[in-house]
Amino acid sequence: MNLAFSCLVPMRIFRGCLLIILGFTFSTCTDDSELAQDTLPVLEPLDDAVRLQTIQVNDDTGNLLTTYQINYNDLNLIDRVDVSGNMTVAYSMDYAANNRLVNMQRITSGEQTDYTFSYDENMIDVSIAFPDGSRQLTRLSLDLQNRIDGVVIFNQSNAGNLTQQQEQIFNYTENFNVNSIVQLGPSGAVESVIDLSYQFNINPFRDMNDLIRFVVFKDFIPYTRYLPHRIIITDRLNGGSMIIQTIDYNYTLQENNFPSSREVIMTDANGVVTTSQTFVYLP
Repeated sequence: MNLAFSCLVPMRIFRGCLLIILGFTFSTCTDDSELAQDTLPVLEPLDDAVRLQTIQVNDDTGNLLTTYQINYNDLNLIDRVDVSGNMTVAYSMDYAANNRLVNMQRITSGEQTDYTFSYDENMIDVSIAFPDGSRQLTRLSLDLQNRIDGVVIFNQSNAGNLTQQQEQIFNYTENFNVNSIVQLGPSGAVESVIDLSYQFNINPFRDMNDLIRFVVFKDFIPYTRYLPHRIIITDRLNGGSMIIQTIDYNYTLQENNFPSSREVIMTDANGVVTTSQTFVYLP
């Protein structure tokens, strides 16, 4: 994500400026040679976006589990993500003339899931058509800073009727990090709370289209300013409060403070699972 899950458009695909300074020298003389107009050259936009090329996930013995290969079109927009290893998935993306993401396809085991994105002033609807013919609508709400601050998931009937299944509320710190996600069930009761804490790093997903972050890379927690240092998931069903999972991250940072890798330690009732993630960037 900074979730990324974007309207959401690529957050920092191009930064730069088009600077034209016209300098005029004024004189009371009518001699044209004394009237000067100095124009600085037009500066090309500076593309300083950071683009991920590959993410590799390994187990604690170094065996490769999953590879994410990210491909870009001539406009430096992501047009394909290929996932290989323990699972094989291909994502392809389609854009409108204004570079807004409008469609995405997910193909695995020969079956295709279609995503269609529609935009409102402070809302994005993600319509999902599954291979079995069922449909789902995920509605993303945006705050004044254009961040995702709420997600509502509906089942959708063939007639278009919506039945709410789940809701997530994102709470942000002053520096744009998500510090908690509250998950509500169909009745509106709190089912779980995810608490996130941070140590300084620069999110490698920061310049990625938020919808691609939300759909393809959601498990990497990409929608915050920094990537998290620790996540605590607490079960709140039936009025209780029990920690059911913790995830700890240990980072190796490059000189520019972007992660080159991180160790992921997941602890729950089944024990401890440790993996590593390696981030490779386009030059």
